[in-house]
Amino acid sequence: MFIYMDNKPFKFREFHLYHSKSALKIGTDSVLLASAIPIQSPTTILDIGTGCGVILFCIASRNKTQNTQIQFYTGVDIDRESILEAKHNESNFPKNKNQYFRFIQTSIQEFVLENMKYDLIVSNPPFFANSLASPHERKQLSKHRDENLSFDDLGLSVSKLLSEQGVFYLILPVQEMVQFDVICSEKGLYTCYQMNVYPIQGKPMHRIIKGFCKQKPATFEVQNLCIRETPSEYSSQYKELTKQFYLKL
Repeated sequence: MFIYMDNKPFKFREFHLYHSKSALKIGTDSVLLASAIPIQSPTTILDIGTGCGVILFCIASRNKTQNTQIQFYTGVDIDRESILEAKHNESNFPKNKNQYFRFIQTSIQEFVLENMKYDLIVSNPPFFANSLASPHERKQLSKHRDENLSFDDLGLSVSKLLSEQGVFYLILPVQEMVQFDVICSEKGLYTCYQMNVYPIQGKPMHRIIKGFCKQKPATFEVQNLCIRETPSEYSSQYKELTKQFYLKL
């Protein structure tokens, strides 16, 4: 049971989410991923490592205005507190009657045994491998992939869970995305979308958002996004992309 006495929720434009109990807090990467990816009226959506559910709820908010079909949203996470918080957030989320949510405490390696297929899979996965462990165990689990979730396990699981016409989107640092790209090609997953993300004008790229699908496209568009124009000013492109969620930037 959660008691939210002094914990303030993260307030978006149309809803708010609690995230103080989750292993990893709401941050730029998750909101950017949910804002940037193309949404083509998916009906089965899976979030791997859902945390407080932020990516799922943001996608559901976008999807409910353009999709009248029944929609099933599933979030999986190995952390119990994160799943409980996601369930609490669902109880306050302004979902449509055709939107259904479930949050499951499990590893993706176990979840894949359900043998379901998803139109849209998303993840902001852990990416620190073989680095110094952070002092907080739950936060460590959410950020490190040595034993928790390897890229090979993630790629294999997605290849089994993704529908033939589905797309898997994730966000990673540049070097980690290069590694994951190789793994995906070995699993029969091909790049069909890419956004290169720069923290500030003039600085090197620090994140990549990619979409992977089972049907190899002849070509795909590569977009570039700069988050800030100056240290104190967000770019107009970033403001436009995220305006549906943020109250102000």
